[in-house]
Amino acid sequence: MYPPQSHTGPVVMVCGDVDDDMFARGPGRGTAEGWFLRISNPPELTILAGELLARSPTMAGQLAVMFRCLPDRHEDESLMRASLKAVRLQIKQLRGLTGYTVPVVLNAEFSGPETPWIVVRGNAALVCCDGGPPITLSEWQRAALTATVQPFLAEATTMLHKLILDELEKAERLYPGVIAG
Repeated sequence: MYPPQSHTGPVVMVCGDVDDDMFARGPGRGTAEGWFLRISNPPELTILAGELLARSPTMAGQLAVMFRCLPDRHEDESLMRASLKAVRLQIKQLRGLTGYTVPVVLNAEFSGPETPWIVVRGNAALVCCDGGPPITLSEWQRAALTATVQPFLAEATTMLHKLILDELEKAERLYPGVIAG
């Protein structure tokens, strides 16, 4: 499950909805950019990070967490919020363990029409279509072919903001927010 001992690049610990094709070949995936490791339960984040740091203390600055969400699999909002809260607690513990604020990446996939990758950082959004260069969201929205997909994306974005980002931004005493609002 670990990256090779010689690996010095990024390690992304992937939690949330991880029981699909992303890890069909096993609990770890190596790429040219780094390693992705499947985490079945949030408490495993700090356990795995501790084991990686014991192997190589310099790994502390290379760790990141990806929360993967497949919203179509969730029928109960309170259960989804509880899992996000558990991840927030683990991120707090990772800060103490590594001495760093560990980056958190949100990956959400929805059923429906084929859509491009949309990468959001802060208030900026880039659209990455197959075979083309990244373009701004506003440029992509002006294209005629996007008219059928835009209502679907608007609904998905609303759900992401009202549920997932809302829960990740919350700051409570024991469960601090993990992203800036």
